[in-house]
Amino acid sequence: MDEGISELLDRLLNAPSLADVWQAARRLMSDKRRSSATADPRLVEGLRRLGGWAATGSGAERLIAIDLLVRIPASIRKLERTALPFRAEALRTPIPPLSIIAEKKNLPEGAEPAEIRENVAKALTDAEGEWVFSYAVQAFAEEDRSQRCRLALAAQIARRSPNIDDWLTGILQERSLRSLSETSNIDNAAARLRDIALALSDAIRRQRYRLQLSVRAGQLLSELAGTLVPLGPRDPLPKRLGDTAGAIIQLLDEFLAVRLTLMDEPEIYEVLERLRRWWSPARYPAKVTEALTPIVDKIVAGIVFRARGGQRSESLLQRLRQAINDEKEISRRLTALASNETGLSPDVQDWLLRIERKPSHGTEGSRLLAAVGEESFIRALAPAFLQATESVSSANNSVAGPLADMVISLGSQFGLTVIGKPGDEVEYSPSTHDSVQGAPPRERRVSVVRPPVLRRRADGGSDVIMKGLVKTI
Repeated sequence: MDEGISELLDRLLNAPSLADVWQAARRLMSDKRRSSATADPRLVEGLRRLGGWAATGSGAERLIAIDLLVRIPASIRKLERTALPFRAEALRTPIPPLSIIAEKKNLPEGAEPAEIRENVAKALTDAEGEWVFSYAVQAFAEEDRSQRCRLALAAQIARRSPNIDDWLTGILQERSLRSLSETSNIDNAAARLRDIALALSDAIRRQRYRLQLSVRAGQLLSELAGTLVPLGPRDPLPKRLGDTAGAIIQLLDEFLAVRLTLMDEPEIYEVLERLRRWWSPARYPAKVTEALTPIVDKIVAGIVFRARGGQRSESLLQRLRQAINDEKEISRRLTALASNETGLSPDVQDWLLRIERKPSHGTEGSRLLAAVGEESFIRALAPAFLQATESVSSANNSVAGPLADMVISLGSQFGLTVIGKPGDEVEYSPSTHDSVQGAPPRERRVSVVRPPVLRRRADGGSDVIMKGLVKTI
């Protein structure tokens, strides 16, 4: 064996201090011929010696030794299986907090504190015991410099608990984080919030399939944002607050990717109130508006979901206002919903259009309807109106042309309109359709047998006068 490699292995096995072992390991890992050492039993014995330090050393020694048990196998791949049991044995009991690895002066020459913390965080994969989750949460909250370390710790948190609510609860309980806005300036606190949000987003994205959360996660995220960046109405905005907001929005979007069924729950979006308060009364910066695009789409989808079930949600509408902050744009979107979602109940359509029904008076038509009863007259007219409309469109001579024209003209005066035609494929809506089978169809898409007749009101709303008939496709 090469003499230089042999000397390094001897030092790895016999050097009197961990600092000397560190230097020997560092030189070994940088030597291009290091793979030639894998067959030498001294290398395995050197790893075993590091395992002893990692298990029983004092303070920082344990963490430095664990770092080497990660670092050396990463450099010499064939050693991974050999090093794993030494790491696992060392991690059977709680290890010193990562925060003690902070200053270079207390470490072997050439050692970087952030790299050691990151490697120890990765080593937690081999740890056992209930202590690991709380340890990772504490280290995550205390990490103030290395995003790579923060990412590794977030991955460990996700590995140890599938419940995102528990992650945020644990992080918020850490005193080091709760006091950050008092012990550090607001710019640093905002940057920390950004990095925390990005790290949690990464952890969720990598392990989404096995994670879970409740609407409480949205409330906890808002609390985290307010704890780290407690801005008052007259406080100057921190530098790069837009980047922080973008990271928070990305994390919120990851929440919804874990459980999309929460998109119609206003509580999941609670952090939007915090963001709106930060910039109020000004509009969001362009980058924040862009980041909010997928959130706006999900809130709108939530409003549609509720509306199809006949529900009006002022809370979701408030979340939409907090996300868009432009009343004209909000009105445009709601009007489009009312127009495109033809199966909505009249009350829900009125709500989307912000219409309050008022009694009509003064027109010729209203006097006629007053005499015969508006609702009864229109409902009696609807079947004839439908038949007349279909006869004209299909050139069916079963109804005389002038008579059909007269019925259509009369119905049009009272706002009647036919939606669609037989054979159209549409989405089933219980407020607009009846099923020919009697029971509601099992699938959302259905085929129209008889189209519905609606009344368009002068105020922009509409009423279902005669439900359509549909059948399963």
